[in-house]
Amino acid sequence: MTNIRPYIIRAISIGLLLFATSCNKGGPPVESPAADSASAAGDITQADQLYGQRADLIQVRRGIVALRQALTKDPGNYDAAFWIGLAMSLVSAVAIFIAGPRKVRLVAGRVGK
Repeated sequence: MTNIRPYIIRAISIGLLLFATSCNKGGPPVESPAADSASAAGDITQADQLYGQRADLIQVRRGIVALRQALTKDPGNYDAAFWIGLAMSLVSAVAIFIAGPRKVRLVAGRVGK
């Protein structure tokens, strides 16, 4: 039987090392730049107007760009994050619809050709 004591000591040492490095609090908190709330609100308003023209996919994409700019200017703005999620859902739904096969009927007991 081999001596497993060195392996146990190594495993404990590695575990303690990993534990010690994972508990690092990091440096001092970094202050974020001042939020430009008024400009972010303007971008959200612009994106809302573009979303009203959602029949054109290009307008939806422009709205997403405006919302990303608003989120960059004011990272704590939950309205911008919500509208980005909604617009991306719309874009993905349109993409799925475009990519889907046309004139396909599923009938029980029959395999499609």
